Amino acid sequence: MISGYSQYLESYCYYNYGDWGYAKIGVDGAAFVYGEGNPAYVLREVIGGSTGPIVYHIPGTDRLLVIDLGNNEFDKPATNVISNVKDRLVLEYIDWATPKKYEYGLSVDNPDFVIESTYGDELPVAQAVAVSQNGEWAVFGFGSPHDWSGEGNTHGFVRLNLRTFEVKRFASIPDYWNYIKLDISNDGRSVAAAYHSKVSFYDIDNNCGDSKIANTANYPIENECASQHYGWPLISSNSDISKVEFTDDDLSVLLMDDYHDKIIKLSIGNGSSSNHIEYLAMGDSYSSGEGDIRGENHYLVGTDKFGECHVSDRSYPFLLRDYYGISPNRMKSVACSGAQVVFDYMGNDANYLGQENRLEAYDLSEIGLIQRRQSALDNFQPGEAKQINFVKKYKPSVVTFTGGGNDVGFERVLKYCAYSFFTCEYAKYDSDLKQLLYDSIDSQYQYNTMFIREIKKASSKTRVILVGYPKFIAEYNYGCSLFSPGLLDNFEIGMINDAISYMNDMLEGLAEYENISYVDVENSLEGGRICESRGYVNSVTDVGVDKVKNDDPSVFHPNHLGHEKIARTIIDKNVFLKPDEPDDCACSVFDPPAPKTLTLPQNLVEESKAIWGNVMKMTTSINSFSPYSLVKAILHSDPMLLGEFDVDADGSINAEIPTYDLPPGEHVLILEGRGLDHKPVKYYQYISIDDPSEIAPEPKIDNDTPKSTNSLINERIEQSEEPTIDEKNTSTYVGSPYKEGNDKDMSYIEEYNRSLTNNHFDEVIKGHKNESKNKITEDRSNLLILIIVMSCIILIIGVVYAKYKRRS
Repeated sequence: MISGYSQYLESYCYYNYGDWGYAKIGVDGAAFVYGEGNPAYVLREVIGGSTGPIVYHIPGTDRLLVIDLGNNEFDKPATNVISNVKDRLVLEYIDWATPKKYEYGLSVDNPDFVIESTYGDELPVAQAVAVSQNGEWAVFGFGSPHDWSGEGNTHGFVRLNLRTFEVKRFASIPDYWNYIKLDISNDGRSVAAAYHSKVSFYDIDNNCGDSKIANTANYPIENECASQHYGWPLISSNSDISKVEFTDDDLSVLLMDDYHDKIIKLSIGNGSSSNHIEYLAMGDSYSSGEGDIRGENHYLVGTDKFGECHVSDRSYPFLLRDYYGISPNRMKSVACSGAQVVFDYMGNDANYLGQENRLEAYDLSEIGLIQRRQSALDNFQPGEAKQINFVKKYKPSVVTFTGGGNDVGFERVLKYCAYSFFTCEYAKYDSDLKQLLYDSIDSQYQYNTMFIREIKKASSKTRVILVGYPKFIAEYNYGCSLFSPGLLDNFEIGMINDAISYMNDMLEGLAEYENISYVDVENSLEGGRICESRGYVNSVTDVGVDKVKNDDPSVFHPNHLGHEKIARTIIDKNVFLKPDEPDDCACSVFDPPAPKTLTLPQNLVEESKAIWGNVMKMTTSINSFSPYSLVKAILHSDPMLLGEFDVDADGSINAEIPTYDLPPGEHVLILEGRGLDHKPVKYYQYISIDDPSEIAPEPKIDNDTPKSTNSLINERIEQSEEPTIDEKNTSTYVGSPYKEGNDKDMSYIEEYNRSLTNNHFDEVIKGHKNESKNKITEDRSNLLILIIVMSCIILIIGVVYAKYKRRS
């Protein structure tokens, strides 16, 4: 692949980053390969400089640190951070005798960042450089330019945050150590420097060092960071240290001794060891302590407001901390109510705006967002940085987490069924929504697995404990208060409990497959569930109907008494003290579930609450579907086909759907199509459509005041002409029941989609406005009659029962 350079690659690694790769050539050169089978782009020089570049790749990115030495009196040295490497390459040399042997210059014009002298004098030379394994930090040993004698070579060590570009000069070089070897820990807290038989460790905290890049002879470092220095007898006096590297936990350093051909391991007594976390709790509301509403406020500051993470100091992680005697400084919780594995637990947070995009409210610049996320990591602020990043930074000894309940949408399923007067579709045998729920649970297998593997990759020695979900409501308890479980009937309660059991079986299976500990807490709340006497869980009556209607998340969550039961179950499992013993007989092998269709939640419409008569704007993220394919939009419970939509070239959908034929109430919007791999995929979102008659009317406005969108649309409705629709197509209009396999005449839907594209809603709206309003009025009348009849029946039963009790 790197033709003409293979002789240089015998002792070097090739790093593959998907559509491109990176390798070192010789001592200083570098090669980049874009696309399998393509020739390498081999760097020859920095354009505008006089010497070949020293190049350091920033792991996991397409960014480089490029050191231009500037080895003559006309060139100034420079230390640059650049990105978009491929776009910066300029062909410089072709060896016609060797096929595909090309060499390129690398333009460093307009770098992302360049280290400059604070006082405007000549820039120092970075004679030693290292980048942390996670690509977040760099460390430099700076020497005087054009001076290789050692005289005046005292610029010192400098640390650079590769996200925020914050610079800190933290120590002077103790001696002139040419060819010094460096490494920096993943949290940026510790630096190791080695030369021959000497090794130094530096502990960099927020209170030491300064930001002045200058000759320390003239500008001494203010408050140098603490350091420790080692030599003989730990390291032989004739050793030749050629490489220094932190271990995964950042608590030890490996030294390559070329002279003795061996590796030396040294533990450090400072640095990230003081930053080490013994126990880190992650997860969603069942780990954060959502529901601790009895008595005084126990939510931690910064998580206590409505819509925040609601981390309670009486949740099970804090009870485990106290039981095992873990210092409060060594235990933290970054669990957050409402967190989703797919969006909030894992992955790169370069474009992450916090849970539910909460950082959008601050209107921060790109650098401001980076600093905000970094502050969240430093201060254990949940909901503003992805949870995996806390593992990467602090390398905890133990983590616990719950995950998947919000991805599946248990809370919304409960709300959806509670708002249904009759048994909801989720609880009906072999219904589409029940299949959607179970496919969604099966789909979570791969995402929880991905998260566990990210934890192991970030901190290989961290012990991972996966905690299941408890059942929170008793089944078939006819003595239960009518409003304690909301309007959930026994069929719906049974459906919820069956789904929780199915979810826990999946989680236990993947824990076994991934060789981590699993704690079954499914029955930990028995005796105190909703409709039971001891009160471990918040019912609707505990929280209050008004709060529940305003989406208060504490309902159906364990209170502090419930968390005591969960903590006791985890303690009894004894997972903190030792790994689970393997079974003597591996009699069964878990078979990972394969969902019939990959099923995931996604924000499909901008506003989950729409007003009847308005328009819903429907969009998906890029790469959601196979480009140029067709996607069906279906509304549940009673399936209604909203149309078929073309997927854009980037795999996304952008469309508009009027709501004139959609009944007010709670619904599930589902998009069915094929993913990038051409396999079936579904995305869904819970939405509600409000009846405009139940919304307070807008105040009367003057003629000169701009009219609302509703007013303009209503005017257009009244002024539009009756549409002419072929009788044979009247059954295929948007809103007709959708049944898979039916042959449908799509001509009207195609016409409807064209009308959407041109923003002409007149014909679509006028043809069905009166019919829809009449249907809604008729449905309301029938429902009112039914309520009156049911009330009379209940009253009669109550009277008869009271008479019977008095007689007995």
